[in-house]
Amino acid sequence: RVLGNAGVETQFREMPAKRICLELQKNDQAVCSFGWYKITEREKYARFSVPLHQDRPQVVLAGPRSIASIRRHSTLKELMSDKTMVLTIADGFSYGPELDPMIAVFSGKVDRTVQSELQGARKIAAQRADFMFMDQEDYEYLIDADADFKGNALVRIEYPDMPPGLKRYILCSQQVGDGTMRRINAAIATEAKR
Repeated sequence: RVLGNAGVETQFREMPAKRICLELQKNDQAVCSFGWYKITEREKYARFSVPLHQDRPQVVLAGPRSIASIRRHSTLKELMSDKTMVLTIADGFSYGPELDPMIAVFSGKVDRTVQSELQGARKIAAQRADFMFMDQEDYEYLIDADADFKGNALVRIEYPDMPPGLKRYILCSQQVGDGTMRRINAAIATEAKR
């Protein structure tokens, strides 16, 4: 709707986060992608719209056999220092400027996957990982819309020291011109007033 209201002709394709970033870095065509966090690394090769959405804090998603071990920790800081845990993350995806450094020094094992959040959740349900971070809106959408996700007996855990939710943006290649970016930003502003 935003791109339509901005008068931007579009074709939508689904692809993994890492591939999207590579396409934006190649910068050989006008490409945009929705829902990205604004981080310094991306500002080197991409253009950002005005904020599209404000997230709530991330949650920890745990599998049935990991729940007790994870709930043993009263803070995220404690959980991230547990050497026995396996954290699954989406390769090429940023969890924001506070969680990314925590993941980088995580004491346990990090399982990097190119899979979607739903596939990551399946990995946790199958006990191939202990936990993952998930956006609350994504969790609520999947629990309502996907029978497989709902049936996996996954548990959502919130920690008091989880970083605040971040703003999300439309991320575009440098091939997207100033005029198009202005129209996109105007369309976002119009949507925000609704």
